[in-house]
Amino acid sequence: MSPSPRDDKTVASQCVALHVGVWNEGDTYQNGSLLYDTILKESMAYGISGATAWNSIEGTAPGGRFRTVESEVSSNSLPLWITMLDSPSRILQFARVAVDKLEGKGIVCTEPVEWLRMPNRASAVTKMTITPSSSTSPSTGASPSSSDPTLGGRPSSAGKASEQYHEARRGLHVQAFMLERSKVDGKPVYQALAELMRHHEVLWISTARGLSGYGEGRKMRGRGWFGKQMDVPITMHIVDVREKLEPLLPEATRLVGGEALLTVTEVALHN
Repeated sequence: MSPSPRDDKTVASQCVALHVGVWNEGDTYQNGSLLYDTILKESMAYGISGATAWNSIEGTAPGGRFRTVESEVSSNSLPLWITMLDSPSRILQFARVAVDKLEGKGIVCTEPVEWLRMPNRASAVTKMTITPSSSTSPSTGASPSSSDPTLGGRPSSAGKASEQYHEARRGLHVQAFMLERSKVDGKPVYQALAELMRHHEVLWISTARGLSGYGEGRKMRGRGWFGKQMDVPITMHIVDVREKLEPLLPEATRLVGGEALLTVTEVALHN
């Protein structure tokens, strides 16, 4: 079945986002190469359509530790976040590769998303064997969808993909968007939110500084001349199993008030 039309200009195809969190940007793989670079190159060789790595200004570390750009001697001791996009079958297969490469040095989670494109533009998604409704995967004979726990949705009993990734746990991925100067109770909102999550021993927290952007006020924010910090946008990634993170959402929402935008998506944790 062909991708579903959204309007007369775009069509949407089902795909999956694979998120890989590396505890330490400077971690190396067995051959001495940087771990995140190894995973990126492996994903390219595997045929993944696209991947991007983002470094952080603060975030969690193994053993419940928390590191900031001010506390570390070098910035490559901070966590790093990688996002990849491709078809459900290919992403789920590569998720296992990513888990093996990490060797416990980070987290891997997946979530279903829609890939928007122009109808007449070639895309890797057009070659997908899985589409939003009835198409089947040649490897599973089933139709992975947002109801498949391996993609981050509600449990499904059909398909070998669910059996192959039976160890995947249901989780949540919270993203927070704010300005670096935004404060709550006298401290930056991103620090206050991180402290809340750290207090409850949330698995993954990482904070990244943007270059420029805009929000509700429709005013462009970003760095000034010579890299001077102004109203720089900040984004946070927070990930853990659903039963731990979901009860914290009301408190997190009250904490940030009108100073941040929070989004929540279901994910599957593969390690």
